[in-house]
Amino acid sequence: MRLGTWSALTITSLLLAGCELPKESRSSVLVVAVEGLNFETLSCDSEEMDSASYDGVRVFCDEAVRFTHAFSPSTMAQATMASLLTGLYPFDHGVRHNGADFLSARFKTLAEGALSKNYRTLFISGGSPLWRKSGLAQGFEIFDDSIDVQPGTYYKPAKDIFKTAMNWIDTQTEGAPFLSVLYLSDLQFSQIATRTDDGELREKSSAAQLEEVTEALTGLTRWLKAKKQWNKTNIVLVGLNSIQRRENDREPAPLSLKSSGVQVSLFIKPARREGDNVIQWAIDRNISLVDVGKTMFEWLGLEPPRCSVPALEPESLVSALKKSEPEWEKDRLIFSETAWPDWLEGSGVRVSLRQNQFLYIHDQKPLIYNMLTDRMEAIPLKVNDPLWISLNADVLKVIHQPKFPPWKPMGSHWLEEIAVARGMWHAPPSMRWALRDAVRKRDWKVVKRLSLGDPVAAFVAGRQLGENTPAPRQPCVRLILPVKGDKKSYDAECDDERALALHAWQNARSDEEKQNAQDKFLRLHALFWMDQEIGRLNFLNELRWDVDREWPLPPQPLDLLLTLKELEPFEKKASGFLRAKNLSL
Repeated sequence: MRLGTWSALTITSLLLAGCELPKESRSSVLVVAVEGLNFETLSCDSEEMDSASYDGVRVFCDEAVRFTHAFSPSTMAQATMASLLTGLYPFDHGVRHNGADFLSARFKTLAEGALSKNYRTLFISGGSPLWRKSGLAQGFEIFDDSIDVQPGTYYKPAKDIFKTAMNWIDTQTEGAPFLSVLYLSDLQFSQIATRTDDGELREKSSAAQLEEVTEALTGLTRWLKAKKQWNKTNIVLVGLNSIQRRENDREPAPLSLKSSGVQVSLFIKPARREGDNVIQWAIDRNISLVDVGKTMFEWLGLEPPRCSVPALEPESLVSALKKSEPEWEKDRLIFSETAWPDWLEGSGVRVSLRQNQFLYIHDQKPLIYNMLTDRMEAIPLKVNDPLWISLNADVLKVIHQPKFPPWKPMGSHWLEEIAVARGMWHAPPSMRWALRDAVRKRDWKVVKRLSLGDPVAAFVAGRQLGENTPAPRQPCVRLILPVKGDKKSYDAECDDERALALHAWQNARSDEEKQNAQDKFLRLHALFWMDQEIGRLNFLNELRWDVDREWPLPPQPLDLLLTLKELEPFEKKASGFLRAKNLSL
């Protein structure tokens, strides 16, 4: 009996084991998602492909399927990433923008499905706007959004992300298949210099950041091949949106639903057996990145969720990875949206539909473009255009649903401030920053003219112009520049931590007290200016980040006081410290 029992158990165990493929035989999934990698950023025919630093892109050109007409479901990275991980459009999963929206736990994500099938799961974020608060961490054993933010360092570079991922694959997966999503934010930081692998300093530009990303991608692809992971892994290289404007685009990229705003780069390299032929072709039909989400569900043997609008049901791209002529209809509808204006000022979600060569943007005054005759989408058609009328039935049936109300144009406030930022602070600044610009230039006549309503600015400008201007009764000013005969203590009334730290530095007695007070002031001063720099970069990135939109602030009382001669020793120490940290505004 005992022998028979063990035999039965052994047979049962073998049968159960046969129900699921051995873990090492299943293909892994690697997603490299790049903020701002639009369809014009990478071209397999460009001269850059001859450079060694572009080997990591060229291998996708040579060994992957390239989708030339891939469209993001949203201009907001957080919404698009949620679509990749759920296979749903933003109007279904509820993540519409980069702010407080988060993915509800009621949605089963790709990562949760992978984990249930004994895949190892990893997500690494390179920084804003993708953080754990987005709810995207569901199902990831490791969701790494840690960044050592300090002056001059506001994101995790692609090279560091890939290094962490390679180490994890090498040491933590133990031969199991994995799902790894790597989010690169590098292209948002054209104002920050990078270095080549040889240590050479690159210029501050978008092209330099792209080169940094492609160089890092080269290292990743070489490592995957050396470790025999390349053929065993389904790899997606995808842009999430666009951060570049065409010269004729009047709208910020996060607001635009034209191709320049939502058409992205997409390469998919399917897993294959060693010795199989390389798959390499281009698919020119319109697809959505939501289709990529559905495809990844299929790769893992998972049932993707259904779209609440049947006419927009995503398509699996698996057939296009097996043959160059895909199975889906040429005239399928492709949906894109932007909730950026709703996030900024509550002006609603703007939506669009594409079908064949037509783009329909559902504004109160609709914008309709025929991309066959107007490739730059610059000349809208009339709503009574005969060709459009003959072909618009499917579009109008979907777009006129109650869940897609026409969009009312937003106000001018944020658009004007972004226009200033696009001038890289060299254009005439808006009134919000005009005073700061004048202080930076030490143009005290302008400071005085602009100081109406700001007694501290008026006082400092007067002093700098040689006028006998009395100090205002502002607590922090009186604390730093005490007036003779003033018996009142202002320590309790001054609410500026930097001013209080400077006051402690001014009045320290021993060398140890002076050093501690100096260190505290410089630390607080650097943190303040780091916040202002983040605010500046956010405007240059057209307000994509969930940070205080009041940054950068107008000159604060302490910033004005530090320009005075009696505080010159402290100002020199402070400005030298900021320069060493590469902080200036």
